[in-house]
Amino acid sequence: MSWDLRRSLLLWEAVEEVSLKLAEFVRRACGALGLEPVASVLVSLERVYEDAEYGREICGYYDPAGRRIVVSAPCVAERGFEEGLSTTLAHELIHHCQFTGGGLCELSLNPDLAAKVGGALPYRLRPHEVEAYSKQGELAGRLRELEGFAEAARCVKRLYSPEVVLPQLSSILEALTRAPALQESARFIADLVGGELLPAARRLVEKFSQVIEDESARACFEEKAASYLERMQEDPVSASAEKMQRELLAARVKAIVVNPGAPQLHVYIVTSNGVAVGCDMREGVSPL
Repeated sequence: MSWDLRRSLLLWEAVEEVSLKLAEFVRRACGALGLEPVASVLVSLERVYEDAEYGREICGYYDPAGRRIVVSAPCVAERGFEEGLSTTLAHELIHHCQFTGGGLCELSLNPDLAAKVGGALPYRLRPHEVEAYSKQGELAGRLRELEGFAEAARCVKRLYSPEVVLPQLSSILEALTRAPALQESARFIADLVGGELLPAARRLVEKFSQVIEDESARACFEEKAASYLERMQEDPVSASAEKMQRELLAARVKAIVVNPGAPQLHVYIVTSNGVAVGCDMREGVSPL
């Protein structure tokens, strides 16, 4: 199994385990509220809002076809884990009631009707949204009082911001630069672009050099660029890998994810430039 595939599978296992734990709580809540149980709950590391254009209060959405609630961990973290999670679950459970029936809601929906209303009315004027927003506050309070809610919120919080003592971030990122995936990615780029890689790099150097007004800064840039172009001509794979390493070190960390089900500590660093690398913390910092 390749390093990239193993990393991806382990990251999914961590997210899936938290999703299953949250689904257990939501199903118990459905029973307490007199609702049909949801089919599943999915915790997402993507930043998702149901009301993206209207305040970003609802961190996820309801999928009526799959009877699934999706909860966005980054959005919940912004709003505060307990408030964000309870408000989102309350809003989506009201939608679940509207599609499946129950005493929690007054409206009845089906996917076809929801699509028609969604195409005809702005988001906050749709009847099912008006009802959901009018009732979500009280329902969120009831959810927070249910047994198991605090633990469910902690599970989501541990996934997105783990309650463990990690090494210094600099040492983690330094270790990630040694990950074989960077060299493999650089080789893929070099093979894909082929003979166009060096000319493309030269064009970029010329473009940036023209916009630098300060002469000393331009001279410094051109000196470093010449060295980089020389290395790229001699060994394009290594030169590209070095550039990726620098980009990784300069990236902002978007999330630090801990696999709560792993027998040993597995940590995943997700950065703002799309890099997601696993670390096995048993022997210091070493890429998975």
